[in-house]
Amino acid sequence: MKIGCCVNLLARGHDRIGIDWVETIAEIGYDYVELPLARVMELSDDDFDALCERIKRAGIPCRSCCNLFPGDEIRVTGRNVDIAGVRAYLEKAFSRARRLGACVVVFGSPAARDVEEGFPREIAMLQFIKALQIMDEYAGDGLTVVIEHVCKLEGNIIYTVEEGCMLRDICRAENITVLADTYHMFVEGEPIENISLAGKYLKHVHTANPIGRVYPKAGDGVDYKHIFDTLKSIGYDGGISVEAFSDDPANDARAALEVLRQADA
Repeated sequence: MKIGCCVNLLARGHDRIGIDWVETIAEIGYDYVELPLARVMELSDDDFDALCERIKRAGIPCRSCCNLFPGDEIRVTGRNVDIAGVRAYLEKAFSRARRLGACVVVFGSPAARDVEEGFPREIAMLQFIKALQIMDEYAGDGLTVVIEHVCKLEGNIIYTVEEGCMLRDICRAENITVLADTYHMFVEGEPIENISLAGKYLKHVHTANPIGRVYPKAGDGVDYKHIFDTLKSIGYDGGISVEAFSDDPANDARAALEVLRQADA
């Protein structure tokens, strides 16, 4: 499997993307970097060109993008859904993702999809499905959208891998697949074995030590080998990205890569 690093949770100050850590992640030896697409969309064309060049110089590919939508500025459920605005955003966002070299875009974005208070949940789910179908139209050409389940601490719709799989089955769109996030699974009490429910439709994975959502390290109490063995049992050979917080990213990222490489051995 390819092991990557989401740099969005490392972003500080002026660096809203986490791009200041790309060279470090490359030097440590990660296979790829994962960038927050909503933050990338904030860049001017010139600044986006500079971002692409910086990644190229760092010598590490951007395999995937997380954080599809920018907070609640673009809603896909609720009373204020602007379908034309969603389409315009996706067209540009997916174009930038392709230029970065990404093959996977993660649809988590709880602020964009959460069910508003007092809004019928059944209608919100239908809107969610419609949004996925629109994403399917703009994906393709080497780009896949994965449904991210988000725990109740962060969102209020689609909490588990199992629910993500059910939604994909309902949607039945060619370019819409499933993500497994072991942090959200832990918070929801979902067994790691549920990863197998996704089968061939599992196209991306996020992981972290769920206690504090920090970088994996030796002896931290998490059975990472069990995670990798479960992935291997369904023939998964895609990317697994560390998405975690850190006060010492360089050392924590190095230790995490060693732990995950051993678990994959």
